[in-house]
Amino acid sequence: PVGRWRMTRNLAIPYRTLLLTSVAASAICCGARAQSITNSGAVLVTAPSDQFRITAGETLTNTGSITLVLDAATPDAIAVTGDASTSVINSGLVHANETFTGGVGIHVTAGGSAGTIINTAGGTITAFGAGPAIAAIAVGDGQLPLVSVGTLANQGLIEATGGGNAAVNIAQYGSIGLLNNGASGTITSTAGPGGGIPVNITGSLGTLANSGLVSSIDGTAINVTVGGSLGAIANSHVIQAIGPDGIAISMQPITVIGSISNSGTSAAIIGGVNAIAMTGPVTGSGFLLNPVYPRTIASIINSGMILGLAGAAIAMTDGATITNGITNALGGLIQGGPPDGSGVAIDNTVQVGRSGANTLPLTINNAGLIAGGVNFGLGGDVLNITGSGMVAGTITGQPNSGGTVNFSPGGSYALVYPIVSVDTINVTSGALLIPPVGSSTIPISVTFNGAPVDDA
Repeated sequence: PVGRWRMTRNLAIPYRTLLLTSVAASAICCGARAQSITNSGAVLVTAPSDQFRITAGETLTNTGSITLVLDAATPDAIAVTGDASTSVINSGLVHANETFTGGVGIHVTAGGSAGTIINTAGGTITAFGAGPAIAAIAVGDGQLPLVSVGTLANQGLIEATGGGNAAVNIAQYGSIGLLNNGASGTITSTAGPGGGIPVNITGSLGTLANSGLVSSIDGTAINVTVGGSLGAIANSHVIQAIGPDGIAISMQPITVIGSISNSGTSAAIIGGVNAIAMTGPVTGSGFLLNPVYPRTIASIINSGMILGLAGAAIAMTDGATITNGITNALGGLIQGGPPDGSGVAIDNTVQVGRSGANTLPLTINNAGLIAGGVNFGLGGDVLNITGSGMVAGTITGQPNSGGTVNFSPGGSYALVYPIVSVDTINVTSGALLIPPVGSSTIPISVTFNGAPVDDA
C-alpha cells in the first residue's frame, strides 16, 4: 500500500483515503490493526491481497458488497482467524463464486474463532458453484486446529446455489455454539447434495433455533454425519428438504442429536422422503466387521407437523435410539405418505446393510394424530395412546418381542386400522372398540402373536 497511515474512527487507512467506502483487507496489513473495519462500497476479491482477513478483537461491518470472483486465486471472500471478541456483521452482500480451491463467503479458518457472525434483515451471504468446498458460511478446515463460532444469527438470506456444497457448513473440527435463524431468516441450498446445514466428521452445533426457513432442494436440510453432534433443535417454523430427508443422522461412528422440539401450529419438519431419518449405513468393512454404529436422539417432542412425503415421518434402523422417546402432543401431526394412512408414519424396522428390525427399544406417546402405520422393532417397543390421540394406520409389531400398545382414551377408542402381531394390548381407561372382521369396508383385526381377536 502507498501513502502514510493514520487512525480515523478506529480505521487504519491510507492517508489519501478520507472515508472508508471500499477497502480490502490488504490495506489493513501493516502496523497497528484496526479494531473496526467498515465496507460500504463494492469490493471484488480476485487475489489473497484483496481478501478481508479479520483477526483477534476486530469487527467487520459490511453494508456494501464483497464478491469473490469466479476462479479467483483465493478460496474465501472473508477469512476470519480471530477470537471470541471478533465479529462480522453483514447487512449488504457477501458473494462467493467457485474458485480453483473452493469458494466461501465467510470462512472461519486456521484455528481461529469468531464470537458472533450476524446477517441482518436484508443481508445476503451466498455461494455459487458445484465443488466440494463451496459454502456461503464455513466453519472449520477439515483438520486441526479447532475452529469455533460462538453465535451465528441470521435474519436475512444465507444461500448456496448452482450445485453449491452447503449454505452453512460445519466442517471437521468446527463448531458453532448457537445458530439462531430468526423469523425473517432463510438458510437454503437450492441445488446440489450439500444441503442446508451439514454437521460433519466430529463437527458440532450446540443449538439450532429456527423460527424462519431452513431448506434444501437436492440435499438434506440438516444432516449430522460421521461422528458429528447437534445439541438441540428448537423449531417453530419450517425445516424442509424437497428431495431427500428433512433431518438426518447418517453414517458412522457414534452420531448424536439432543432433543428435537417441533413446537407450534406453524412448526413443520418436512422431507421429500423421510422427515427425520436415522437410517445411514449400520455396518463396517475391513477391520470393522459389521458393527452396529450407534446414532442417538435424546427426544422428539412435536406439537406441529412432522411429514415424510414419500417415506416415513420418523425412520430408524438398527443402532438408532430415541432415548426418551417420541411425544406427539395434542394438535400434533406425525404423517408418513398420504393422509389416508396407507403409508408408514413411524418405522423402527428400516434395513440398511443389515437384516432385521432395530433391536433397541422405542417409546411413543401419542395424544395427537399419527397418520400412517407404526412399525415396531425387536426391542419391546411401547405405544401409548392417550386422550383424543389417534393412529390412522396399521400398528405392526414383531411377534414375541415384547411390543405393547396402551390405550387410555378416557372415553372410547374405535379401531379403524388393524393392530398386528403385538404381544400386549392394555386398556387403562375408557373402552377399546374392536369391530368384527368383515363388519366394515375396512377389515379390522387384532392379533396377539399371530392369534386373531375377531370381535369386540
